Amino acid sequence: MLKLEERVEVVEDKVDNLESLFGQFMIQTGRLINRLERQQEQRAAQLEQRAAQLEQRAAQIEQQAEKDRQQWQEHLKQSDERWQQQLAEMDQRWEKQRAEDRQHLKQSDERWQQRAAQLEQQAEKDRQQWQEHLKQSDERWQQQLAEMDQRWEKQRAEDRQHWNKRWGELAQKMGTIAEDIVAPNLPRIARVHFGCQDLEDFMVRRKVKNKQDPSKRREFDVIAVCADKVLINETKSTPSVEAINDFIKALAEVTAYFPEYQGKTIIPIFASLYLDDDLVNYLTKKRIYALAMGDETMELLNGQRLTLTEPRS
Repeated sequence: MLKLEERVEVVEDKVDNLESLFGQFMIQTGRLINRLERQQEQRAAQLEQRAAQLEQRAAQIEQQAEKDRQQWQEHLKQSDERWQQQLAEMDQRWEKQRAEDRQHLKQSDERWQQRAAQLEQQAEKDRQQWQEHLKQSDERWQQQLAEMDQRWEKQRAEDRQHWNKRWGELAQKMGTIAEDIVAPNLPRIARVHFGCQDLEDFMVRRKVKNKQDPSKRREFDVIAVCADKVLINETKSTPSVEAINDFIKALAEVTAYFPEYQGKTIIPIFASLYLDDDLVNYLTKKRIYALAMGDETMELLNGQRLTLTEPRS
């Protein structure tokens, strides 16, 4: 191990070295500071020189701008004088033109007034002639319409006689009218009037036993079943109040024959080739739809007067 004196000498050497380094650092720092100060002084001198140049340039620009303003003021003054002169000349020309136009319009107005009077006289004459013509035409049309009404009434009477004869012939084969006429129309009626887009079941001349009393059997002419509704049809060749009442009794037993229809809306439809107004009114009172021949196919005669939510009486 080093002795204390040796350690002290080592420390003193290090201190001397540090003092030497610090002295060099201070010298270099002083030089750097001096150099920076000189650079700042030079930069300040340059800035002052540049500012003087800018002030001189600004004075020159201001002088030129003043000169330009004076020139433009003189130019605008001259232009304004020219425009004032031109406007005065235009006013004179327009005033002269307006005077000529007023005179021309006055003359034209007089001519148009005269022409309008002539036209009004001619129009009054034409109106009188057309009124007389229309009166004569109306009399001829009234006569022709009366003749046409007579011919149509005669034709309708003949048509009624013809169709009554045809209905009588069809009534003789009423055993197939449910299949041939009513059944093909019932899917369309179900879709258009009752929203049944997809039929789950469709039966014609369905014979079935009463599930509560098997000794009873019944035939239903046409049945169409969809998701929440069941269309029950009864077709008669000679419709009557008694036939409607029998249908009402059958409707009261529908769920006894078809328990699976419990909870569905039962839609009763009574059909025939022709139903008079009294029967249609009776069916409507009993909340039963009336189906008969229309102009082209079978139609509900009281569809607008019934709603599914109203109970049958």
